[in-house]
Amino acid sequence: MKKFLVPIFYWTATTLFLLLAIYWHNYNDAVFDINIHDTYYVIHNAHASILLAVIYACLGLIYWITIISKIKINSYFTQIHSIITLSIIPIYFIGYYILENREQSQFPLFDDTLSLNNFLFIIWLVFTLSQLILIVNIFISLVKFFIKKKY
Repeated sequence: MKKFLVPIFYWTATTLFLLLAIYWHNYNDAVFDINIHDTYYVIHNAHASILLAVIYACLGLIYWITIISKIKINSYFTQIHSIITLSIIPIYFIGYYILENREQSQFPLFDDTLSLNNFLFIIWLVFTLSQLILIVNIFISLVKFFIKKKY
């Protein structure tokens, strides 16, 4: 992966998230809810898209700053981070669609929200752990950059 293409990927994803937020803004029922014990957290898809757009714009800015400042970051870690971070959103949409549109249980009192909540938690966990890869990559690269600059 060319190093100057990485910020462009993130900024393209930012643009797509902003377009999705504009699209979902008019739909009141475009929400996802998270059930934790007795509390439901209802989040509108437009708000989640705006949050993701800000996160992806910041990630693109971080990679752009490393390119401009000529800090050599590990390309292997960059590829792993970028692949996980950019592919987690299509995986979310596909999985959410499958879990929402599957056939309901014949038992009327069966609460099937646990599998959807587990799916959302796993997606969130993988996304968060992939950001740790970026933090470690930047930290190691900064240490190497300043040690090399010192000598």
